[in-house]
Amino acid sequence: MRHSRILLSPLLFASLACASRPPAPASSQATPPAAAQQAPPQTSRPLAGFAAQRLIVLPTRFLRTNDSLGWNRDIGPSAEFLKRVDDELAFALRERGVQGTWVMAGDVVKAAKRNFAFTTDPYTLGEESMRPPRHNPDPVPDPLASELRNLIALHDGVRYALVPVEVRFEKFGSQGRAVLHLAVIDVRMTKVLWSGDVVSDASLVFSPALAASLGVHLADMVAAP
Repeated sequence: MRHSRILLSPLLFASLACASRPPAPASSQATPPAAAQQAPPQTSRPLAGFAAQRLIVLPTRFLRTNDSLGWNRDIGPSAEFLKRVDDELAFALRERGVQGTWVMAGDVVKAAKRNFAFTTDPYTLGEESMRPPRHNPDPVPDPLASELRNLIALHDGVRYALVPVEVRFEKFGSQGRAVLHLAVIDVRMTKVLWSGDVVSDASLVFSPALAASLGVHLADMVAAP
């Protein structure tokens, strides 16, 4: 195919080039990794795009045992603390209005128990591949991918899973804080759409209130108070 040639004056060419040039970035931050770019637009609420989506929330799976604060000795049975985290996440998220679209961990566990012949116990999923620093496998490997497909099949219209992978305690200045690493997975595409950390308020000592703080700050990432 022949193309007609259009001659531009140097002045006009320069003005067009300036008009088409994208604006300079506001900061020198590095471009987010490819997996993170597939999430909803990164705003002060990076999970807001999922608020209206059908989604299951899994139980919090791991507690990192090697912490420099020594708080692991104060929490009692780790399973009870992780269950408290799940309850606080559910309470805070329901307060933000996602109760009708998100299936919380407690209900996911109940549905799995009713259908134990067809699915895996949500407390024993193969989430080891999601633990930091190996937290963005692409695609999400089996057995986790298959286990998630079986779980969402129990809930009509669900495509995504919010996976609270691991809680750890870390120093923050002269205080400490709890950090929850979690990810959002497109179960049908077996792909991590978003992953990141939720950080509690700082505390001088271990307190069960850290779990509630994690819940509030996760909810802040989804919807306004």
